[in-house]
Amino acid sequence: MKKMISAIALLSLAAVAAPAQESAQTTRGYDLRGFDRIDVGGCDIVTVSLGSGYAVSARGRAANIDLLRIDTIGGALRIRRKDNSCNGHDRRVAIAVTLPAIRAVRLSGAAEMNLPALEVPAFAVDTSGASVLRLSTLRSGTTSFGLSGASGVTVRSLRAERVKLDMSGASVLRADGDTGQLTIDSSGTSEVNTRALSARQVTIGASGTAHVRVGASEQANVSASGMADVSVEGNPRCTVARSGLARIACGR
Repeated sequence: MKKMISAIALLSLAAVAAPAQESAQTTRGYDLRGFDRIDVGGCDIVTVSLGSGYAVSARGRAANIDLLRIDTIGGALRIRRKDNSCNGHDRRVAIAVTLPAIRAVRLSGAAEMNLPALEVPAFAVDTSGASVLRLSTLRSGTTSFGLSGASGVTVRSLRAERVKLDMSGASVLRADGDTGQLTIDSSGTSEVNTRALSARQVTIGASGTAHVRVGASEQANVSASGMADVSVEGNPRCTVARSGLARIACGR
C-alpha cells in the first residue's frame, strides 16, 4: 500500500513538473556578425540596439526557440521559423539584436520590431503581412517605406531630406517630423497619416479607397482616383488632378 501511495505521489509530482518545464524561459545566443540589414518573418518580437559589436539572442520557451532559423546571407541577418509559419499553439520568442549600424529592415508575417534612434545616410523599410515596426527617431538623407498587406509602421520623429512612401493593401503609416521632399503612392485601403510631418514639397498619387493626410509648406502635387481621400494641410501651391469619386482638400 505504501509503495502504491509513493508511486502515485511521484506521478503527481511529474505531472506538475512537466508543464513547468515546458513553460520555463531560456535564453540562447547566436554567433553571427557582419550584417547591417535585418529580415524577419514569422511571429516573433525583435528589439534592436546599436553597439560597438554584434550580439544576437533569443529568449522564450525552448520548444519555440528550437523552431527558429537564424542566419546571415549577403549582409543580412535572417530570422525565420523552420516551418515558415506560426500557429496558435506557438509562443512568441523575444529576440535581441545588437549591431554597429543598420541601413534596412524587412518584416513579414506577424513579426514585430522595435528600433532605436537612428542617424544614417539612407534607410529602407519593407513590411508586409500583419507585421509591425516601431521607430523612435530617424535622421537620414533618404528614407523609403514600402508597406503592404495589413502591416503598420510608426515613426515618432522623422528628419530626412527625401522620404518616399509606397503603400498598398490595408497598411498604415504614422509619422511626425519634417522633410524636404515627400513622395507618396497609396492604393487599396491604405492609410497615410503624416499630418504632423511637415514637408516643403509633396507629391501624392492615391487610388482605391486610400486615405492620405499630410502637411506641406511650399508645393503640393496631388492626383487622386477611385474613392481616395487626400488632405494636404498648410498653405502650399496646389496642383490637383481628380477622377471618380475621389476627394482632394489642399491648403487652407
